[in-house]
Amino acid sequence: MAATLELFLQGGLGNQLIQHAYAVSLMRRTDARLRLNPLLLSPGWALFHRATIRPRTPWLAGYCPETRLWPRQCLQWMRFRSAYKRGLALHDGMGDEQIVALLRADNCPSWLPLLGYFQRAQALGSEADEFWCVAAERLREQHLLRSYPAGQVAVHIRLGDYLLPQNQLIYASQAIDQQLSAALSWRERLGGTQSLQVITDDPLTFRRLCPDAYRQEVNLVASSDTQTDFLTLACHRHIVTSNSTFSLCASKLASMLWGQTRTALVARYWFVDCSLDSLQQQEWMQLQFVVDFWPC
Repeated sequence: MAATLELFLQGGLGNQLIQHAYAVSLMRRTDARLRLNPLLLSPGWALFHRATIRPRTPWLAGYCPETRLWPRQCLQWMRFRSAYKRGLALHDGMGDEQIVALLRADNCPSWLPLLGYFQRAQALGSEADEFWCVAAERLREQHLLRSYPAGQVAVHIRLGDYLLPQNQLIYASQAIDQQLSAALSWRERLGGTQSLQVITDDPLTFRRLCPDAYRQEVNLVASSDTQTDFLTLACHRHIVTSNSTFSLCASKLASMLWGQTRTALVARYWFVDCSLDSLQQQEWMQLQFVVDFWPC
């Protein structure tokens, strides 16, 4: 009998999308079933752990069954903790081949919890295309999406939580001038003339930090709504991403929406640890919608 994967969703919009997409890729490769558990996104969980409330993205609704009642969600969380201790939980510390091997094993448990961010090529590659295709059509219909002109370049500049001291110990700093320079070079190759469309999670900080040399080339279109910013990115055929799954997922959706094979210019450096960066680049180089890395 095929195993049931219980995905404990966590994080923001991009994190939820990529986790769900990776789980779908496992379904396609192993015939496992999938169920979502939104416990870690609940206000009660955030209050108990003194964490920021991350709202559930509505774009996942209806794709697969969910564990809806909170007592059952909590019970499944206790099962996860027990399974983790016994080495029977699927998580970020396991390689993709290791996870697939466990799901295909003859003695595979009938229920397996899945918890992690899963920033892997399988989540954005052909194994998960069914998920991204369904998501793209749902967004197109619900929001009447229209693409920007072919030569228009969008730039996602992540500030916000990346400026926190604890995150600066983990994640690579993002040089705004290098990102904008890469975007302008790409626009020139595309033959575009429009201003760069900048979407950022902290417009005030961007206005303060944006180098004077680039101010005339920038049109700041960021809103105070995460979903609106995500849709704005996804309406572009060319996106300069930050080291964030938010803009990476928007680029994947844009490639599905507009039939664009090369949509994203991806940040070369995600982590302070260079060895982690090397592994991350190996993942993203496999993706058909990735053009190259910046800084060039």
